[in-house]
Parts: sequence; structure tokens; C-alpha cells
Amino acid sequence: MNLLEKSAKLCSKKERYPYEVKRILLKWGASEDESEDVIRKLSSSGFLNEARYASLFAENHLRNFRWGWLKIRACLLEKGIPQSIIDTVQKESETEEYFTTLKKLIREEVKKNRNKESIYRKFISRGFEPELVEEILNSLI
Repeated sequence: MNLLEKSAKLCSKKERYPYEVKRILLKWGASEDESEDVIRKLSSSGFLNEARYASLFAENHLRNFRWGWLKIRACLLEKGIPQSIIDTVQKESETEEYFTTLKKLIREEVKKNRNKESIYRKFISRGFEPELVEEILNSLI
């Protein structure tokens, strides 16, 4: 099985991003040029798609891990996803649901009688925008 076939099989099992595939290809012994060529072919055939990866990553981390956009953005940038793709994905996914979910999460913390500062720090560390967290906290406390 050649590198392209092996990589296509790898990408068909799980959504991956180009930098990850490149690291794997180099680990398998591919040269820099070979890995770039394989990545280009995988992208053109639909096995690799940065926008699709970014969208699924964001959706998963917003819903399941309850991360804010600042943290998601930092992770995607670290993975080598272009800023323009991240901006597009964020615009598409920023809905009333984001605000409503954050408000619900903060309300749950307020019910636990946590102080305002600890709630604020908790949600900032999860990657939510400080001004949004503060606005919601002020409306609830």
C-alpha cells in the first residue's frame, strides 16, 4: 500500500487536519516533498478539508466540552488552521445558542452559591469572552 492509499484510509476513519497528516507521513518515512504532494492530493479528493475539520472541532468543543470561542480559536490556530477559516466557522456557529448556553452554565454556578469572581475566572479559563461573561454575571447577580 503506497503513502497516498495509506493516508486516504487514515483520513477516512477520522476527520484530520493537514499538519497532523504531515506529521504522520513524516513518521512513516515520507520526505517533505512527498508529504506535501500526498496532502495536496488528499485535499483535492476531499479526504482532507480544513474548513470541515474546523467546523466539526468547534461544534464538538462548544457542545460537549462547553468551551468558549477564545479557547477553540487558540486550539485551531495551534493546529495550523488558517485564521480566515476559523473566522468563517465562528461566524457560522455564533448563534443565540452560544449566548443561551453560556447564560445557562453561569446560572448553574450562581445557584451553587459560588462567588462572582470564581465564576468569572472559571468561564474565562474555558475560553469565553470576558465582556460576555461579565455582562451575563451582572444580569444574574
